[in-house]
Amino acid sequence: MDKEENIILVDTDNINNEEVIRGYVFARPIRDDELEGYIINALYVKEEFRKHGIAKELLNEILKLVNEKNPSFIDINVMYDNEVAKKLYEEINFKPFRLTMRLDK
Repeated sequence: MDKEENIILVDTDNINNEEVIRGYVFARPIRDDELEGYIINALYVKEEFRKHGIAKELLNEILKLVNEKNPSFIDINVMYDNEVAKKLYEEINFKPFRLTMRLDK
């Protein structure tokens, strides 16, 4: 896999005759030991468009595209205390896998 296999999806809507970005999702190929997979690095929905199913829609669409690449795994990053995101990811069958800890300086 190489960087040409990055995937980005953007959700837009026409509001007052202007195309507005409501959210986006980005995935890129990664390697973990000998396995090749993907990581969803960014999922964002503008605050005024949240709670309308846009994040779930974006996730489902990017998962379809990533699965066409036949990866060994798909990871997604989430902040430790983001319970809303964790619930969404668990609904789509993501499981806790790794914990990253940080020392602020």
